[in-house]
Amino acid sequence: MNKRILQIIVGGIIACLAATGCDSFNGVYRTARLQQLPSNASIEAALHDVPAIQKIHYSAAQPVFSSDTRILRQSDYSSAHSGGVVAIQQTETGEKALTLYRMWINYIPPPEAVGDTCALMDKVYASLLRHIPELPPKEDLKETLVRVRKP
Repeated sequence: MNKRILQIIVGGIIACLAATGCDSFNGVYRTARLQQLPSNASIEAALHDVPAIQKIHYSAAQPVFSSDTRILRQSDYSSAHSGGVVAIQQTETGEKALTLYRMWINYIPPPEAVGDTCALMDKVYASLLRHIPELPPKEDLKETLVRVRKP
């Protein structure tokens, strides 16, 4: 994965959120570079196929996170013990990425909660791969932990 894309995406998310105040943002981010944008329907179907997910909320055209990256589509999901977001992003130069993430504001979760989040992300990405076979394999996801620890 292009390191610059990852820096732009994760740095942009953190910088924009940090600019809103002195809150601390902690989380798990997994990013994959895309050749083409997946359809909303395929993401929706993939999320609905994860039995643990109880709620899903979709949105489009989110605010710009940084000067050159914006979220085109976002799907928030939650289970009884965790949750997260699937975001489709594109830079001004046309580079595309899919990011799974979970953020905690002003809270550092215990490692067990981070483990629950990562386990749910694994299920979500496995389902995304079944519905969107052109996604990169799980091993190609770039994971970034921001002030959190896994169990």
